[in-house]
Amino acid sequence: MGSGGFENERIRELKAFDDTKLGVKVIDLASGRCEEIVNQILHASSEWGLFQVVNHGVPVELLDRMMVGSRLFHEGDGETEKDFYSLDKRKKVKFSSNYDLYKSQTTNWRDTLTIDNLFDGHLDPNDLPVISRSVFS
Repeated sequence: MGSGGFENERIRELKAFDDTKLGVKVIDLASGRCEEIVNQILHASSEWGLFQVVNHGVPVELLDRMMVGSRLFHEGDGETEKDFYSLDKRKKVKFSSNYDLYKSQTTNWRDTLTIDNLFDGHLDPNDLPVISRSVFS
């Protein structure tokens, strides 16, 4: 598919979303019905792409701290972003602007700071960016 075809498909998807006038879809974890919630998340991931999860039990204060730490990182002088820039999926802490840079036909910039400790549950605080380390730790 040429880049025009990709762009036309993207425009169709954006128009379909805009026509719903619904905004971001929401998945509520309050019910506690695990199988139903898993099915909702599977559906949301494949059909919606973007969705909000509510009643997840993560304290608002923690979410706010993560936002502050992210803002400190992204609004810095750019040197920290350069230091952490990587497309290596194995790195626990990394910055990227386009995760599929060499695979996608078009560039879709989205600055992302990834902090991943899902696999072993351990993250050395010294691996975090200095500018936001005290907020993230």
